[in-house]
Amino acid sequence: MMISKRNADGELVGLFRNGDVPGIAGRFTSLPVEQGGFTYREVLVQPEPALYPWEHITGQSGPVLRDDDAEQLSYVIENLSLDQARQRLKALLAAERYHLETGGVTFSPSSGPEVSVPTDRDSQVRVWGFYLRVSQMDEAASVIWKHPDGYISLSRADALRMASEVGNHIQEAFDREAAVAARIDAAVSLDLLKEISIDLSGSTDADAGSSQSGTGT
Repeated sequence: MMISKRNADGELVGLFRNGDVPGIAGRFTSLPVEQGGFTYREVLVQPEPALYPWEHITGQSGPVLRDDDAEQLSYVIENLSLDQARQRLKALLAAERYHLETGGVTFSPSSGPEVSVPTDRDSQVRVWGFYLRVSQMDEAASVIWKHPDGYISLSRADALRMASEVGNHIQEAFDREAAVAARIDAAVSLDLLKEISIDLSGSTDADAGSSQSGTGT
C-alpha cells in the first residue's frame, strides 16, 4: 500500500509504503491518520492501463485527494512520435500475421472426410518436403499422410493439392501483412494511422494485390 504524507497546509511531503513511514513504528491499520502535525492517507494506484499502439506511459501524476479521503495516483499517457507508432503497429501486425500463418488449414480430399493440416513453422517444412517427394511419384501412386487426428491415404493429385493449399495459405498471410504495412508506411499523421486495422482474419480490398515476395519472419 502507498501512503501519502501531507503537512497542515495540505502540501505533499512524501510518498511511502506502509510500514516504511519515517517516525511511525509498525503499520497503519486504518487511514487516514493524523500524527505529529501530518496527515497520512492511502494512495490508490491505478492498474497499468491498456494502451493503443500509438500511446506510451511517460510517468505518474498526483496523488490527488478524492472525496472518500483517499488519494489517487494516475498514469500519464502520451502519444508516440509518428515513426515510433509505425514501428509499434508493424510489430503488432507481424504478430497478427504469424497467428494467421500458423493457424492451420482444413483440407478436403476428393474422397473421405476433411482433415486439419497444421501450418506452424515445423509443419511448413514437413509439407514442403512432402510436396517434393510426391511430385516425383507416378500419377497413379498414393501416399499416407499423418494429420492431427490420425492417418489418411491421399492420391498423388490430392497430396499435391493439399501442399499447394498450405503454400497458398501461408503466402496469403504475408500478402495481407504487406498490404497493411504499406498503408502504415503511407500514413502521414497519427490520425491516419489510427484508422488502420491490423486484423488480418478477413479479406480486405488491399488483399487483391498478390505479391511474390516469399515468406519470412
